[in-house]
Amino acid sequence: MTQAKLHKVEHSPGSGHPDFMFWCPACKCGHGVWTTNTKGANWTFDGNFEAPTFSPSLLIHHGKDGKEICHVVVSAGVINYCSDCTHEFKGRSVPMEEF
Repeated sequence: MTQAKLHKVEHSPGSGHPDFMFWCPACKCGHGVWTTNTKGANWTFDGNFEAPTFSPSLLIHHGKDGKEICHVVVSAGVINYCSDCTHEFKGRSVPMEEF
């Protein structure tokens, strides 16, 4: 049986929590995705928990000063790291890991 690459976050509407989380091997942490208007930004999700696709790309600023960037396109269960990432996965594509 294939394991889910995506975790649905259980929360109250309007709580500010993401709707979904996936593991990012580059950042070694989970990244959140909002598909309902809880933070002013919405992504579409194709409903596939084993090989998810989100649109548009996700741009994550993190680190102490927020200057670290993880910019990804998640398509059919593959994380495609954009060229503006500030980590060593920049320009790479990797299959999503179980979460």
